Amino acid sequence: MKNNNAVSLQLNFFRHMDSSINPPKNINLTLISYVSFTFIGYFIIGLSLSVLPIFISKSLKFSLLIAGMVISLQYISTFF
Repeated sequence: MKNNNAVSLQLNFFRHMDSSINPPKNINLTLISYVSFTFIGYFIIGLSLSVLPIFISKSLKFSLLIAGMVISLQYISTFF
C-alpha cells in the first residue's frame, strides 16, 4: 500500500509539471528574437575586431605586431 501511494504522488507531480509548462504562442517570433539578438552580439564583436587594429597602429602609434597580438587576445577572450 505504501509503494502505491508513492507511485501516485509521482504521477500527480509529473501531471502538474506538464500542465504548468506553456508553449510559446508564436514560435516564429521567439526564433526571430533569438536569431536577431545573436546577430547583434556577433556584429558588435565584429565591429570592434575591425576597428581596433587601425586604432592601435594609427592613433596609439604601436607596431602592427602589437596590434595583431591585441586582436588575438580579444579573439581568445570571446571563448571565455
